[in-house]
Amino acid sequence: MFRQESFSDALFIERVKRNVEYLPNLVAVMRIAIAVAVLVFYLLQNNNNTGSVHFERLPLFAWESVYTFFILVTLFLPQVKAAKFKGIYPLAINLMDIFMIVLLTHLAGGVETGFGIFVLPFIATASFTTGGRNALAYASFATILLFLTSISHFWLNQESRTDVQQDIIVAAFLSLACFFVALMSAYGSVNIRRALGTISRNEEQIAQLSNLNKLVLEHAQEGLVVLNNTGKVMLFNNQAKKYLPNLFLDDNIAELQNILNTWQEHRYHQFDETCLYEGGQLQIHAVPLTEQEPPLLLLSMRSSAEIAQTARTDKLASLGQLTANLAHEIRNPLAAVSQANELMLDSMKEDEDAAPYLSLVNIIGHNVKRINRMVQEIQAVNRSDRMQAKNIHIHQFLQEFLAEFTLSHPDAQGCLDIRTECPENTHIYFDDSHLQQILDNLMNNAWKYCDKSQFAIQIATRLREDNNELIIAVADNGPGIPPENVERIFEPFFTTSDEGTGLGLYVAQNLAQANHAVLRYRATLRKFELIVKAELL
Repeated sequence: MFRQESFSDALFIERVKRNVEYLPNLVAVMRIAIAVAVLVFYLLQNNNNTGSVHFERLPLFAWESVYTFFILVTLFLPQVKAAKFKGIYPLAINLMDIFMIVLLTHLAGGVETGFGIFVLPFIATASFTTGGRNALAYASFATILLFLTSISHFWLNQESRTDVQQDIIVAAFLSLACFFVALMSAYGSVNIRRALGTISRNEEQIAQLSNLNKLVLEHAQEGLVVLNNTGKVMLFNNQAKKYLPNLFLDDNIAELQNILNTWQEHRYHQFDETCLYEGGQLQIHAVPLTEQEPPLLLLSMRSSAEIAQTARTDKLASLGQLTANLAHEIRNPLAAVSQANELMLDSMKEDEDAAPYLSLVNIIGHNVKRINRMVQEIQAVNRSDRMQAKNIHIHQFLQEFLAEFTLSHPDAQGCLDIRTECPENTHIYFDDSHLQQILDNLMNNAWKYCDKSQFAIQIATRLREDNNELIIAVADNGPGIPPENVERIFEPFFTTSDEGTGLGLYVAQNLAQANHAVLRYRATLRKFELIVKAELL
Protein backbone atom coordinates (compact mmCIF):
# COMPACT_ATOMS: atom_id res chain seq x y z
CA MET A 1 0.00 0.00 0.00
CA PHE A 2 1.21 3.50 -0.81
CA ARG A 3 0.24 6.78 0.80
CA GLN A 4 -0.57 9.51 -1.72
CA GLU A 5 -0.04 13.15 -0.67
CA SER A 6 -1.53 16.24 -2.43
CA PHE A 7 0.94 19.05 -3.06
CA SER A 8 0.30 22.76 -3.70
CA ASP A 9 2.30 22.65 -6.95
CA ALA A 10 0.15 19.83 -8.29
CA LEU A 11 -3.00 21.77 -7.34
CA PHE A 12 -1.68 24.90 -9.05
CA ILE A 13 -0.90 22.97 -12.23
CA GLU A 14 -4.33 21.37 -12.21
CA ARG A 15 -5.93 24.79 -11.71
CA VAL A 16 -4.02 26.22 -14.69
CA LYS A 17 -5.15 23.32 -16.87
CA ARG A 18 -8.77 23.82 -15.86
CA ASN A 19 -8.57 27.56 -16.54
CA VAL A 20 -7.10 27.00 -20.01
CA GLU A 21 -9.80 24.47 -20.81
CA TYR A 22 -12.47 26.86 -19.47
CA LEU A 23 -11.55 29.74 -21.81
CA PRO A 24 -13.97 28.64 -24.60
CA ASN A 25 -16.74 28.61 -22.01
CA LEU A 26 -15.70 32.09 -20.92
CA VAL A 27 -15.95 33.30 -24.52
CA ALA A 28 -19.47 31.86 -24.73
CA VAL A 29 -20.42 33.69 -21.52
CA MET A 30 -19.06 36.96 -22.93
CA ARG A 31 -21.10 36.53 -26.11
CA ILE A 32 -24.29 35.88 -24.16
CA ALA A 33 -23.62 38.81 -21.80
CA ILE A 34 -23.13 41.22 -24.73
CA ALA A 35 -26.17 39.90 -26.56
CA VAL A 36 -28.36 40.24 -23.45
CA ALA A 37 -27.04 43.74 -22.72
CA VAL A 38 -27.76 44.89 -26.28
CA LEU A 39 -31.22 43.30 -26.11
CA VAL A 40 -32.00 45.16 -22.88
CA PHE A 41 -30.68 48.38 -24.38
CA TYR A 42 -32.85 47.80 -27.44
CA LEU A 43 -35.98 47.25 -25.38
CA LEU A 44 -35.43 50.27 -23.11
CA GLN A 45 -34.20 52.70 -25.75
CA ASN A 46 -36.48 55.70 -26.42
CA ASN A 47 -36.34 56.98 -29.98
CA ASN A 48 -36.70 60.57 -28.76
CA ASN A 49 -33.80 60.53 -26.31
CA THR A 50 -30.47 62.20 -27.03
CA GLY A 51 -27.09 61.06 -25.93
CA SER A 52 -23.66 60.04 -27.05
CA VAL A 53 -24.85 56.49 -27.88
CA HIS A 54 -27.95 56.10 -30.01
CA PHE A 55 -28.88 52.95 -31.93
CA GLU A 56 -31.21 52.76 -34.86
CA ARG A 57 -33.81 50.20 -33.80
CA LEU A 58 -34.00 48.20 -37.06
CA PRO A 59 -30.22 47.73 -37.59
CA LEU A 60 -29.82 46.93 -33.90
CA PHE A 61 -32.63 44.35 -34.11
CA ALA A 62 -30.94 42.77 -37.15
CA TRP A 63 -27.60 42.69 -35.31
CA GLU A 64 -29.23 41.10 -32.26
CA SER A 65 -30.92 38.44 -34.41
CA VAL A 66 -27.74 37.51 -36.30
CA TYR A 67 -25.62 37.43 -33.14
CA THR A 68 -28.19 35.31 -31.27
CA PHE A 69 -28.24 32.82 -34.16
CA PHE A 70 -24.42 32.79 -34.15
CA ILE A 71 -24.37 32.08 -30.38
CA LEU A 72 -26.81 29.20 -30.77
CA VAL A 73 -24.68 27.70 -33.54
CA THR A 74 -21.52 27.86 -31.41
CA LEU A 75 -23.33 26.30 -28.47
CA PHE A 76 -25.11 23.42 -30.16
CA LEU A 77 -23.47 22.62 -33.51
CA PRO A 78 -21.61 19.25 -32.99
CA GLN A 79 -18.48 20.25 -34.92
CA VAL A 80 -18.11 23.46 -32.97
CA LYS A 81 -18.77 21.67 -29.65
CA ALA A 82 -16.02 19.16 -30.50
CA ALA A 83 -13.59 21.99 -31.27
CA LYS A 84 -14.58 23.67 -28.02
CA PHE A 85 -13.94 20.46 -26.11
CA LYS A 86 -10.40 20.38 -27.48
CA GLY A 87 -9.82 23.95 -26.29
CA ILE A 88 -9.67 25.57 -29.76
CA TYR A 89 -12.06 27.38 -32.09
CA PRO A 90 -11.98 27.42 -35.88
CA LEU A 91 -10.60 30.57 -37.49
CA ALA A 92 -13.97 31.61 -38.96
CA ILE A 93 -15.70 31.67 -35.56
CA ASN A 94 -13.01 33.87 -34.03
CA LEU A 95 -13.20 36.26 -36.98
CA MET A 96 -17.00 36.33 -36.67
CA ASP A 97 -16.72 37.42 -33.02
CA ILE A 98 -14.43 40.32 -33.98
CA PHE A 99 -16.64 41.35 -36.90
CA MET A 100 -19.82 41.40 -34.80
CA ILE A 101 -18.26 43.52 -32.03
CA VAL A 102 -16.82 46.06 -34.50
CA LEU A 103 -20.21 46.13 -36.27
CA LEU A 104 -21.89 46.87 -32.94
CA THR A 105 -19.37 49.71 -32.43
CA HIS A 106 -20.27 51.09 -35.86
CA LEU A 107 -24.00 50.92 -35.09
CA ALA A 108 -23.41 52.72 -31.81
CA GLY A 109 -21.83 55.69 -33.57
CA GLY A 110 -18.17 54.81 -34.10
CA VAL A 111 -15.08 54.05 -32.05
CA GLU A 112 -15.49 57.25 -30.01
CA THR A 113 -18.40 55.63 -28.19
CA GLY A 114 -16.01 53.21 -26.48
CA PHE A 115 -17.75 50.05 -27.68
CA GLY A 116 -14.61 49.13 -29.62
CA ILE A 117 -12.87 48.18 -26.40
CA PHE A 118 -15.01 45.02 -26.30
CA VAL A 119 -13.04 43.62 -29.23
CA LEU A 120 -9.91 43.24 -27.09
CA PRO A 121 -11.13 40.30 -24.93
CA PHE A 122 -12.17 38.41 -28.07
CA ILE A 123 -8.77 38.97 -29.69
CA ALA A 124 -7.06 37.85 -26.49
CA THR A 125 -9.08 34.66 -26.11
CA ALA A 126 -8.85 33.86 -29.84
CA SER A 127 -5.05 34.20 -29.73
CA PHE A 128 -4.82 32.23 -26.51
CA THR A 129 -7.12 29.34 -27.39
CA THR A 130 -5.37 28.75 -30.73
CA GLY A 131 -1.97 28.54 -29.09
CA GLY A 132 -0.79 31.86 -30.55
CA ARG A 133 -1.54 30.86 -34.13
CA ASN A 134 -3.10 33.60 -36.32
CA ALA A 135 -2.75 36.18 -33.51
CA LEU A 136 -1.54 38.89 -35.94
CA ALA A 137 -4.33 37.94 -38.36
CA TYR A 138 -6.93 38.63 -35.68
CA ALA A 139 -5.36 41.97 -34.79
CA SER A 140 -5.04 42.94 -38.47
CA PHE A 141 -8.64 42.00 -39.17
CA ALA A 142 -9.85 44.08 -36.20
CA THR A 143 -7.66 47.02 -37.31
CA ILE A 144 -9.07 46.97 -40.84
CA LEU A 145 -12.64 46.90 -39.52
CA LEU A 146 -11.99 49.72 -37.04
CA PHE A 147 -10.53 52.00 -39.73
CA LEU A 148 -13.37 51.10 -42.09
CA THR A 149 -15.75 52.17 -39.33
CA SER A 150 -13.89 55.45 -38.96
CA ILE A 151 -13.86 56.04 -42.72
CA SER A 152 -17.55 55.30 -43.02
CA HIS A 153 -18.19 57.71 -40.13
CA PHE A 154 -16.17 60.29 -42.09
CA TRP A 155 -18.40 59.98 -45.16
CA LEU A 156 -21.53 60.09 -43.05
CA ASN A 157 -20.37 63.12 -40.99
CA GLN A 158 -18.39 65.30 -43.41
CA GLU A 159 -19.66 68.48 -41.74
CA SER A 160 -17.85 67.56 -38.48
CA ARG A 161 -14.24 66.89 -39.48
CA THR A 162 -12.97 67.46 -35.91
CA ASP A 163 -15.01 64.47 -34.73
CA VAL A 164 -13.70 62.39 -37.65
CA GLN A 165 -10.08 63.18 -36.82
CA GLN A 166 -10.77 62.22 -33.24
CA ASP A 167 -12.34 58.99 -34.51
CA ILE A 168 -9.23 58.11 -36.52
CA ILE A 169 -6.93 58.82 -33.57
CA VAL A 170 -9.03 56.59 -31.30
CA ALA A 171 -9.08 53.87 -33.99
CA ALA A 172 -5.28 54.06 -34.29
CA PHE A 173 -4.76 53.68 -30.52
CA LEU A 174 -7.36 50.90 -30.40
CA SER A 175 -5.54 49.13 -33.27
CA LEU A 176 -2.25 49.35 -31.41
CA ALA A 177 -4.02 47.87 -28.38
CA CYS A 178 -5.31 45.02 -30.58
CA PHE A 179 -1.79 44.14 -31.74
CA PHE A 180 -0.39 44.45 -28.22
CA VAL A 181 -3.12 42.22 -26.73
CA ALA A 182 -2.75 39.68 -29.57
CA LEU A 183 1.04 39.44 -29.17
CA MET A 184 0.91 39.23 -25.38
CA SER A 185 -1.82 36.58 -25.51
CA ALA A 186 0.09 34.57 -28.11
CA TYR A 187 3.29 34.80 -26.07
CA GLY A 188 1.49 33.72 -22.89
CA SER A 189 -0.33 30.89 -24.67
CA VAL A 190 2.86 29.49 -26.22
CA ASN A 191 4.70 29.54 -22.90
CA ILE A 192 1.82 28.10 -20.90
CA ARG A 193 1.22 25.33 -23.43
CA ARG A 194 4.94 24.55 -23.54
CA ALA A 195 5.01 24.43 -19.75
CA LEU A 196 1.90 22.24 -19.65
CA GLY A 197 3.47 19.91 -22.25
CA THR A 198 6.61 19.63 -20.13
CA ILE A 199 4.49 19.05 -17.04
CA SER A 200 2.48 16.37 -18.85
CA ARG A 201 5.65 14.57 -19.93
CA ASN A 202 7.04 14.83 -16.42
CA GLU A 203 3.79 13.47 -15.01
CA GLU A 204 4.03 10.48 -17.35
CA GLN A 205 7.62 9.85 -16.27
CA ILE A 206 6.67 10.23 -12.62
CA ALA A 207 3.74 7.84 -13.11
CA GLN A 208 6.05 5.32 -14.80
CA LEU A 209 8.60 5.63 -11.99
CA SER A 210 5.83 5.32 -9.42
CA ASN A 211 4.51 2.15 -11.06
CA LEU A 212 8.05 0.80 -11.29
CA ASN A 213 8.63 1.54 -7.59
CA LYS A 214 5.39 -0.24 -6.74
CA LEU A 215 6.40 -3.29 -8.76
CA VAL A 216 9.84 -3.35 -7.13
CA LEU A 217 8.35 -3.03 -3.66
CA GLU A 218 5.65 -5.63 -4.25
CA HIS A 219 8.14 -8.15 -5.64
CA ALA A 220 10.67 -7.60 -2.88
CA GLN A 221 11.31 -10.70 -0.79
CA GLU A 222 11.46 -8.61 2.36
CA GLY A 223 8.52 -6.96 4.04
CA LEU A 224 8.88 -3.16 3.84
CA VAL A 225 7.23 -0.68 6.19
CA VAL A 226 7.77 3.07 6.57
CA LEU A 227 6.84 4.79 9.86
CA ASN A 228 6.69 8.50 10.65
CA ASN A 229 7.99 10.01 13.89
CA THR A 230 4.70 9.31 15.68
CA GLY A 231 4.75 5.61 14.75
CA LYS A 232 2.01 5.80 12.10
CA VAL A 233 2.38 3.61 9.03
CA MET A 234 3.07 5.65 5.88
CA LEU A 235 3.80 2.83 3.43
CA PHE A 236 3.97 -0.97 3.31
CA ASN A 237 4.09 -3.76 0.73
CA ASN A 238 2.17 -7.03 0.43
CA GLN A 239 4.94 -9.10 2.01
CA ALA A 240 4.78 -6.96 5.16
CA LYS A 241 0.99 -7.42 5.17
CA LYS A 242 1.51 -11.20 5.20
CA TYR A 243 3.67 -10.90 8.31
CA LEU A 244 1.43 -8.35 10.05
CA PRO A 245 -2.22 -8.74 8.94
CA ASN A 246 -3.34 -5.79 11.10
CA LEU A 247 -1.12 -3.41 9.12
CA PHE A 248 -3.03 -0.34 7.85
CA LEU A 249 -2.12 3.16 6.67
CA ASP A 250 -2.17 5.93 9.27
CA ASP A 251 -2.35 3.34 12.03
CA ASN A 252 -0.08 2.52 14.97
CA ILE A 253 0.99 -1.13 15.14
CA ALA A 254 1.52 -2.59 18.61
CA GLU A 255 4.09 -5.15 17.37
CA LEU A 256 6.31 -2.31 16.15
CA GLN A 257 6.18 -0.20 19.33
CA ASN A 258 9.56 -1.51 20.54
CA ILE A 259 11.06 -0.52 17.18
CA LEU A 260 9.73 3.02 17.62
CA ASN A 261 11.17 3.25 21.14
CA THR A 262 14.58 2.11 19.92
CA TRP A 263 14.42 4.68 17.14
CA GLN A 264 13.91 7.44 19.69
CA GLU A 265 17.16 6.33 21.36
CA HIS A 266 19.15 5.84 18.13
CA ARG A 267 17.77 8.71 16.09
CA TYR A 268 20.32 8.76 13.29
CA HIS A 269 21.74 5.24 13.36
CA GLN A 270 20.66 1.97 11.77
CA PHE A 271 19.78 -0.86 14.12
CA ASP A 272 18.40 -4.39 14.18
CA GLU A 273 15.49 -5.64 16.25
CA THR A 274 13.45 -8.81 16.70
CA CYS A 275 9.70 -8.97 17.18
CA LEU A 276 7.10 -11.72 17.41
CA TYR A 277 4.23 -12.21 15.01
CA GLU A 278 1.60 -14.89 14.47
CA GLY A 279 3.86 -17.07 12.33
CA GLY A 280 6.93 -16.89 14.53
CA GLN A 281 9.74 -14.40 14.80
CA LEU A 282 10.63 -11.42 12.59
CA GLN A 283 14.14 -10.10 12.06
CA ILE A 284 13.88 -6.35 11.38
CA HIS A 285 16.55 -4.00 10.04
CA ALA A 286 15.66 -0.32 10.65
CA VAL A 287 17.10 2.57 8.60
CA PRO A 288 16.29 6.20 9.63
CA LEU A 289 15.47 8.47 6.67
CA THR A 290 16.57 11.86 7.97
CA GLU A 291 16.87 13.74 4.65
CA GLN A 292 13.31 15.05 4.91
CA GLU A 293 11.29 16.67 7.68
CA PRO A 294 9.71 15.06 9.60
CA PRO A 295 12.08 12.07 9.49
CA LEU A 296 10.85 8.60 8.58
CA LEU A 297 11.93 5.09 9.52
CA LEU A 298 12.29 2.33 6.91
CA LEU A 299 11.83 -1.20 8.24
CA SER A 300 13.02 -4.23 6.27
CA MET A 301 11.72 -7.48 7.76
CA ARG A 302 11.99 -11.21 7.11
CA SER A 303 10.88 -14.17 9.17
CA SER A 304 13.54 -16.24 10.93
CA ALA A 305 12.31 -19.33 9.05
CA GLU A 306 12.89 -17.65 5.67
CA ILE A 307 16.36 -16.48 6.71
CA ALA A 308 17.22 -20.02 7.78
CA GLN A 309 15.90 -21.38 4.47
CA THR A 310 17.98 -18.86 2.52
CA ALA A 311 21.08 -19.80 4.50
CA ARG A 312 20.37 -23.46 3.83
CA THR A 313 19.96 -22.78 0.12
CA ASP A 314 23.23 -20.86 0.01
CA LYS A 315 24.93 -23.68 1.87
CA LEU A 316 23.59 -26.23 -0.61
CA ALA A 317 24.72 -24.05 -3.52
CA SER A 318 28.22 -23.82 -2.06
CA LEU A 319 28.20 -27.53 -1.36
CA GLY A 320 27.09 -28.23 -4.92
CA GLN A 321 29.93 -26.16 -6.33
CA LEU A 322 32.41 -27.87 -4.02
CA THR A 323 31.20 -31.37 -4.87
CA ALA A 324 31.25 -30.54 -8.59
CA ASN A 325 34.89 -29.50 -8.33
CA LEU A 326 35.70 -32.61 -6.30
CA ALA A 327 33.91 -34.81 -8.80
CA HIS A 328 35.99 -33.33 -11.60
CA GLU A 329 39.22 -33.91 -9.67
CA ILE A 330 38.24 -37.47 -8.65
CA ARG A 331 37.30 -38.60 -12.15
CA ASN A 332 40.83 -38.94 -13.58
CA PRO A 333 42.46 -40.84 -10.66
CA LEU A 334 39.32 -42.99 -10.42
CA ALA A 335 39.73 -44.00 -14.05
CA ALA A 336 43.34 -44.96 -13.33
CA VAL A 337 42.31 -47.05 -10.31
CA SER A 338 39.61 -48.78 -12.37
CA GLN A 339 42.03 -49.60 -15.17
CA ALA A 340 44.68 -50.89 -12.75
CA ASN A 341 42.04 -53.02 -10.98
CA GLU A 342 40.98 -54.60 -14.27
CA LEU A 343 44.62 -55.43 -15.12
CA MET A 344 45.09 -56.97 -11.67
CA LEU A 345 41.92 -59.02 -12.14
CA ASP A 346 43.09 -60.35 -15.53
CA SER A 347 46.51 -61.33 -14.19
CA MET A 348 45.10 -62.96 -11.04
CA LYS A 349 42.73 -65.13 -13.06
CA GLU A 350 45.79 -66.78 -14.64
CA ASP A 351 47.63 -67.17 -11.31
CA GLU A 352 46.22 -69.94 -9.14
CA ASP A 353 48.07 -68.67 -6.07
CA ALA A 354 46.22 -65.33 -6.32
CA ALA A 355 42.76 -66.92 -6.23
CA PRO A 356 42.14 -66.04 -2.52
CA TYR A 357 42.60 -62.37 -3.39
CA LEU A 358 40.08 -62.28 -6.22
CA SER A 359 37.27 -61.34 -3.85
CA LEU A 360 39.23 -58.30 -2.67
CA VAL A 361 39.82 -57.19 -6.24
CA ASN A 362 36.09 -57.59 -6.96
CA ILE A 363 35.28 -55.42 -3.94
CA ILE A 364 37.60 -52.74 -5.29
CA GLY A 365 35.91 -52.93 -8.71
CA HIS A 366 32.44 -52.75 -7.15
CA ASN A 367 33.27 -49.64 -5.12
CA VAL A 368 35.01 -47.99 -8.05
CA LYS A 369 31.79 -48.36 -10.05
CA ARG A 370 29.79 -46.95 -7.14
CA ILE A 371 32.07 -43.91 -6.85
CA ASN A 372 31.95 -43.41 -10.61
CA ARG A 373 28.14 -43.46 -10.51
CA MET A 374 28.17 -40.85 -7.76
CA VAL A 375 30.54 -38.64 -9.78
CA GLN A 376 28.23 -38.89 -12.79
CA GLU A 377 25.20 -37.88 -10.71
CA ILE A 378 27.04 -34.93 -9.19
CA GLN A 379 28.03 -33.73 -12.64
CA ALA A 380 24.42 -34.15 -13.79
CA VAL A 381 23.35 -31.59 -11.16
CA ASN A 382 25.61 -28.99 -12.77
CA ARG A 383 24.38 -29.87 -16.26
CA SER A 384 20.73 -29.12 -15.39
CA ASP A 385 21.05 -25.50 -16.56
CA ARG A 386 22.45 -26.55 -19.96
CA MET A 387 19.14 -27.41 -21.52
CA GLN A 388 18.37 -28.14 -25.18
CA ALA A 389 14.59 -28.44 -25.17
CA LYS A 390 12.60 -29.55 -28.19
CA ASN A 391 9.14 -30.87 -29.02
CA ILE A 392 8.83 -34.52 -27.95
CA HIS A 393 6.08 -36.87 -29.11
CA ILE A 394 5.37 -38.46 -25.75
CA HIS A 395 3.91 -41.75 -27.03
CA GLN A 396 6.87 -42.45 -29.27
CA PHE A 397 9.36 -41.42 -26.60
CA LEU A 398 7.82 -43.70 -23.95
CA GLN A 399 7.75 -46.65 -26.34
CA GLU A 400 11.46 -46.26 -27.12
CA PHE A 401 12.33 -45.68 -23.47
CA LEU A 402 10.45 -48.75 -22.23
CA ALA A 403 12.00 -50.86 -25.01
CA GLU A 404 15.49 -49.83 -23.81
CA PHE A 405 14.51 -50.46 -20.20
CA THR A 406 13.37 -54.04 -20.90
CA LEU A 407 16.58 -54.67 -22.87
CA SER A 408 18.70 -53.61 -19.90
CA HIS A 409 16.35 -55.40 -17.46
CA PRO A 410 15.27 -58.64 -19.21
CA ASP A 411 13.52 -59.87 -16.06
CA ALA A 412 11.12 -56.90 -16.31
CA GLN A 413 9.26 -58.54 -19.22
CA GLY A 414 5.63 -58.89 -18.09
CA CYS A 415 6.20 -56.77 -14.98
CA LEU A 416 5.21 -53.48 -16.62
CA ASP A 417 1.61 -52.22 -16.66
CA ILE A 418 1.39 -49.37 -19.18
CA ARG A 419 -1.69 -47.12 -19.36
CA THR A 420 -1.94 -44.14 -21.70
CA GLU A 421 -4.93 -41.83 -21.33
CA CYS A 422 -3.67 -38.89 -23.39
CA PRO A 423 -4.31 -38.22 -27.11
CA GLU A 424 -1.94 -39.70 -29.67
CA ASN A 425 -0.76 -36.25 -30.82
CA THR A 426 0.34 -35.09 -27.35
CA HIS A 427 3.70 -33.27 -27.36
CA ILE A 428 5.81 -31.71 -24.62
CA TYR A 429 8.66 -29.19 -24.82
CA PHE A 430 11.51 -30.85 -22.90
CA ASP A 431 15.17 -31.77 -23.09
CA ASP A 432 15.06 -35.42 -24.18
CA SER A 433 18.25 -36.37 -22.30
CA HIS A 434 16.85 -34.83 -19.12
CA LEU A 435 13.55 -36.67 -19.56
CA GLN A 436 15.48 -39.90 -20.17
CA GLN A 437 17.46 -39.42 -16.95
CA ILE A 438 14.38 -38.57 -14.85
CA LEU A 439 12.46 -41.65 -16.04
CA ASP A 440 15.59 -43.81 -15.67
CA ASN A 441 15.82 -42.85 -12.03
CA LEU A 442 12.12 -43.44 -11.32
CA MET A 443 12.02 -46.79 -13.16
CA ASN A 444 15.25 -48.08 -11.61
CA ASN A 445 13.96 -47.22 -8.13
CA ALA A 446 10.63 -48.88 -8.91
CA TRP A 447 12.37 -52.04 -10.19
CA LYS A 448 14.67 -52.10 -7.19
CA TYR A 449 11.85 -52.04 -4.61
CA CYS A 450 9.02 -53.93 -6.37
CA ASP A 451 8.43 -57.67 -5.84
CA LYS A 452 9.13 -58.48 -9.55
CA SER A 453 5.67 -60.00 -10.02
CA GLN A 454 3.35 -59.46 -13.00
CA PHE A 455 2.41 -55.78 -13.41
CA ALA A 456 4.59 -54.90 -10.44
CA ILE A 457 5.36 -51.49 -12.01
CA GLN A 458 2.63 -49.20 -13.31
CA ILE A 459 3.36 -46.43 -15.82
CA ALA A 460 0.44 -44.12 -16.64
CA THR A 461 0.05 -40.93 -18.69
CA ARG A 462 -2.89 -38.57 -18.34
CA LEU A 463 -3.69 -35.16 -19.86
CA ARG A 464 -5.47 -32.49 -17.84
CA GLU A 465 -7.56 -30.72 -20.44
CA ASP A 466 -8.42 -27.78 -18.16
CA ASN A 467 -4.81 -26.56 -18.01
CA ASN A 468 -3.03 -28.68 -20.67
CA GLU A 469 -0.79 -30.48 -18.19
CA LEU A 470 0.59 -33.96 -18.90
CA ILE A 471 1.08 -36.24 -15.88
CA ILE A 472 3.52 -39.15 -16.18
CA ALA A 473 3.08 -41.38 -13.12
CA VAL A 474 5.36 -44.24 -12.01
CA ALA A 475 4.29 -46.56 -9.17
CA ASP A 476 5.30 -50.00 -7.90
CA ASN A 477 3.94 -52.61 -5.49
CA GLY A 478 6.88 -52.32 -3.14
CA PRO A 479 6.73 -51.26 0.51
CA GLY A 480 6.70 -47.56 -0.39
CA ILE A 481 8.53 -44.73 1.33
CA PRO A 482 8.20 -44.58 5.13
CA PRO A 483 6.14 -41.54 6.23
CA GLU A 484 9.03 -40.13 8.26
CA ASN A 485 11.22 -40.00 5.12
CA VAL A 486 8.74 -38.49 2.65
CA GLU A 487 9.79 -34.90 3.36
CA ARG A 488 13.48 -35.71 2.80
CA ILE A 489 13.53 -37.88 -0.33
CA PHE A 490 14.51 -34.96 -2.60
CA GLU A 491 17.32 -33.78 -0.33
CA PRO A 492 20.86 -34.30 -1.67
CA PHE A 493 22.77 -37.29 -0.21
CA PHE A 494 19.71 -38.59 1.65
CA THR A 495 19.37 -42.36 1.15
CA THR A 496 18.25 -45.40 3.09
CA SER A 497 20.16 -47.81 0.84
CA ASP A 498 23.68 -49.01 1.59
CA GLU A 499 24.57 -48.75 -2.08
CA GLY A 500 22.67 -45.55 -2.93
CA THR A 501 24.31 -42.17 -3.39
CA GLY A 502 21.30 -40.08 -2.31
CA LEU A 503 21.56 -37.94 -5.43
CA GLY A 504 19.20 -39.67 -7.87
CA LEU A 505 15.92 -38.01 -6.88
CA TYR A 506 17.66 -34.73 -6.12
CA VAL A 507 19.11 -34.65 -9.64
CA ALA A 508 15.78 -35.72 -11.17
CA GLN A 509 13.92 -32.90 -9.42
CA ASN A 510 16.53 -30.34 -10.52
CA LEU A 511 16.25 -31.51 -14.12
CA ALA A 512 12.45 -31.26 -13.94
CA GLN A 513 12.62 -27.71 -12.59
CA ALA A 514 15.12 -26.75 -15.31
CA ASN A 515 12.47 -27.78 -17.86
CA HIS A 516 9.68 -25.88 -16.04
CA ALA A 517 8.14 -29.14 -14.85
CA VAL A 518 7.27 -30.53 -11.41
CA LEU A 519 8.42 -33.84 -9.94
CA ARG A 520 6.59 -34.86 -6.78
CA TYR A 521 5.79 -37.89 -4.67
CA ARG A 522 2.19 -38.57 -3.65
CA ALA A 523 2.47 -40.52 -0.43
CA THR A 524 -1.23 -41.45 -0.28
CA LEU A 525 -1.07 -43.10 -3.73
CA ARG A 526 2.56 -44.24 -3.33
CA LYS A 527 3.64 -42.99 -6.73
CA PHE A 528 5.87 -40.38 -8.36
CA GLU A 529 4.38 -37.87 -10.79
CA LEU A 530 6.13 -35.76 -13.41
CA ILE A 531 3.87 -32.83 -14.39
CA VAL A 532 4.74 -30.83 -17.51
CA LYS A 533 2.91 -28.48 -19.88
CA ALA A 534 1.72 -30.21 -23.06
CA GLU A 535 0.12 -29.29 -26.36
CA LEU A 536 -1.68 -31.18 -29.11
CA LEU A 537 0.12 -30.93 -32.47
